[in-house]
Amino acid sequence: MPQTTVAATLTVGQIGQLAYESDANLLARGYTLENATSIPPGRGVNYDTVNDSVLLPSAGGQLFMGVCFDDGKLPIDQTSYETGETVPVVKRGEVWVLTSEAVDPTNDVFLQHTANGAGKPAGSFRTDNDGGNAAQVSGCQWTGVFSSGKAALYVNLPA
Repeated sequence: MPQTTVAATLTVGQIGQLAYESDANLLARGYTLENATSIPPGRGVNYDTVNDSVLLPSAGGQLFMGVCFDDGKLPIDQTSYETGETVPVVKRGEVWVLTSEAVDPTNDVFLQHTANGAGKPAGSFRTDNDGGNAAQVSGCQWTGVFSSGKAALYVNLPA
């Protein structure tokens, strides 16, 4: 029997997916989204002091809580978690995130808090402060060399 030829390229990871589903070190927590801003998987989130929850970053100096990921419970017709839904957040583990530039393991990790043009929405990641529109986060490391668009990020935050 002849071999079937597939004229497609497999995609490596999708933004918001865990990079390693069976990671024994994975630590995730769910937060009920209490504000009116939706949160797409693959974006960094900060602490919402008003609602004891998480939100997309809106300024420097906010407490970084981890990365929103797709836990398989997001309805097929939704691209973001909405108000009242539980937002799953990776506190420790590797997850695919939205990036606005190429990254490698020697680069620092910054979280975009102020949207600044195409491909730089709040919650995306980068390697510099983007003229004051992004803040450096600790407890994160790029796991390889990736071009702009998406990258695997290892998060290691306290529970």
